[in-house]
Amino acid sequence: MKNIILFILIVFVLVTTTSAETIRLKSGKYITGKVIQDKDDKDGFWLEKLDGGTVYIRWSQLDEVERDRLKNTSQDTATGQENKGQLIDGIRIITSYRTVEGILVSEKDDVMNIKTSRGIEIVPINAIIKKELAKLRPEDVYSPKELVERMAATCKANDSECLIKVAEYARSLKLYDEAKNYITKAKALLTANNPDSEKLQKKIMELDATIILDEINRLKENADYEKAIDMADKLLAEYPDTAIAKANTDLIKRLQAEADEFQKNKDKIMAKKVPEEWYKLLESLLGKAAGEKQMSSAGKYVEGSLEKELLASLMKKFNLPREDIEKYWDMRDNTKRLSASYGTGSWIVLGGSQGMDYGGGQTMGKKLQTQNEWWGETPNIIKKKWLEAYYAETSQYVKKVSEKKDNCTNCSGKGTVKATRNNQEVDVTCPRCHGVKVTITITYY
Repeated sequence: MKNIILFILIVFVLVTTTSAETIRLKSGKYITGKVIQDKDDKDGFWLEKLDGGTVYIRWSQLDEVERDRLKNTSQDTATGQENKGQLIDGIRIITSYRTVEGILVSEKDDVMNIKTSRGIEIVPINAIIKKELAKLRPEDVYSPKELVERMAATCKANDSECLIKVAEYARSLKLYDEAKNYITKAKALLTANNPDSEKLQKKIMELDATIILDEINRLKENADYEKAIDMADKLLAEYPDTAIAKANTDLIKRLQAEADEFQKNKDKIMAKKVPEEWYKLLESLLGKAAGEKQMSSAGKYVEGSLEKELLASLMKKFNLPREDIEKYWDMRDNTKRLSASYGTGSWIVLGGSQGMDYGGGQTMGKKLQTQNEWWGETPNIIKKKWLEAYYAETSQYVKKVSEKKDNCTNCSGKGTVKATRNNQEVDVTCPRCHGVKVTITITYY
């Protein structure tokens, strides 16, 4: 009996079972069932189908977006997040090309607008294979700022302690302006008649000091030591009794030593900092364009204003003129190579067959997408990589190293697939590569 109980406990610890999930495979097919995931199995998981059968799914059978979604779901179940009521009611939309999870905002003009943490995702109704209700993590639906606002909305009137917790949460999300705002609101509610006033005031002072230290560290990262030293002076002068100040009594001395060292090795240090921030900003701007812009405007943005915006941000961050930013960018390590793929949109740059808006480019087999349909039905993460590949080929600031062509995984590089019509097998244009046979990956620095 003891052995049986021990076995049950081991299974409970090692295996996570979720409620029924609809999973989209790379092939475009989908399957519904309960995910049974062993944390020690790095290759895949078992799916208990609704008809009682089981099937093993390898992670390699899923695209990156679907893998992340399922792993997040299993983590929520393992930590009991669903049972704690921390998940919210939402919707899951499945197409042949992506899965979108969020809150339905509207359904009109033949599209569904789904709110996600990345913004509004637009899904053409005629592309939907399945839609279902889903329990979602708030962070998958709301932006960091919205998460803070939702937490603040739970605070009762005159509850300064609750507002302090909101400020701490905002600070943890690096929303420093919001954190300061809620600290100010909390201070305004403190009164001499409140028996907890002294304790809360001390908590506010500690949080204020922590945010100032965060600002000092950000200024250091930006190599703005003059402002960092000024902020350190403020921290030690205005918050001397806080734990933060007591732990950093030599902060000004340390900052001055770092500033002196920086001046000696400025070019070497900035030749590392500027490229790092360049790549980080590039990823952010491309991600934003993938989520908010239509295909034609996204392409024009990459060709035109993206780098103007990128350079302006870097000039402001490091307080340097444009020529210095360009100088340090040119000094970057050219052995660090990046790659980006046009993926399932490779046919667009290679001139593949395009579907017709009124019925498709072929009369049998799976309907070919138009460029706008591909853009509308493709996950943002894949569109971002498409834009990055386009950037690597069009930017004057980067160097294209190579172009790799891989056979289309759907047609094995033939450009056509088999379809049946009138009980007869025929060749039709591959709906994945649109006849171009390959996908393209660009390597650059």
